[in-house]
Amino acid sequence: MPGPIFPFRGGNISFRVLNEATVRMNTVFRTVEDNRKVIIPESVRLFLAAAVLESLTLHQEAWRSHTSRVLNARNDSDAGALAEIIQISLTEVLDGADAEPRIPNGVPEVTHIGVPSHINRKWCGIFPICR
Repeated sequence: MPGPIFPFRGGNISFRVLNEATVRMNTVFRTVEDNRKVIIPESVRLFLAAAVLESLTLHQEAWRSHTSRVLNARNDSDAGALAEIIQISLTEVLDGADAEPRIPNGVPEVTHIGVPSHINRKWCGIFPICR
């Protein structure tokens, strides 16, 4: 039996899709931080999460062109496939986004402008961040 459907800014998304997307995004954030030795600020995380969730709910037709089968954010069974696309996309964005050292510890932090700048440089081969 499918799980509940949750409203999100004008669209609907299954709990399983929402959960899997959230888990996968958090995994990407931790992995990129570990691999690049950077900090990804909460505001950058929130921006990217909002962009992905907005895309899942408001632009589902665009997701269909990036898979070999029709995916739907309302279907629990599509959670894994959607999460895989999200992981690839966010990894691409965050691996290429500029990072600058921050005071006091000097650890590089992914910059807010670095994220859209990288997306712009790749205009726009990074789905679902832009379509």
